[in-house]
Amino acid sequence: MDESGQYDISTWTPTKEFADYTGLNTVPRIDIEGSAQYKSDGRESMTTVTLHNPSSALAFAVRLKVNKSSSGRVSREGESDDEILPVLWQDNYVTLLPGETRSVSATYQLPGKSKTIPTVEIEGWNVNRQTLAARP
Repeated sequence: MDESGQYDISTWTPTKEFADYTGLNTVPRIDIEGSAQYKSDGRESMTTVTLHNPSSALAFAVRLKVNKSSSGRVSREGESDDEILPVLWQDNYVTLLPGETRSVSATYQLPGKSKTIPTVEIEGWNVNRQTLAARP
């Protein structure tokens, strides 16, 4: 910003109005179907999650989380926080149309020589939270 209070960046455009997303609050809550496959080569682990939206409604902003067996760690919200981090998702916060199926993979490293198989947590804007047990 220069002395007159004006931006001197020629590519900056001020926002005249903001998008109204309140209509998303009327989208019905749904359950999506899912399965998870887990594999590890000892150094790197990979979980592939297949999601299917069997409903006639949109599944909006579906978030996936890979969790390890419980460590007793608690998040700020008071819930158990066993998310494996860092993790590299092929895609995340996906939106599934009615009847759509999509597969998404995550790669990560488990600390030490962990023998436990991670679980996958699914949640979204209008998607009921659920946990999937990954199969080797």
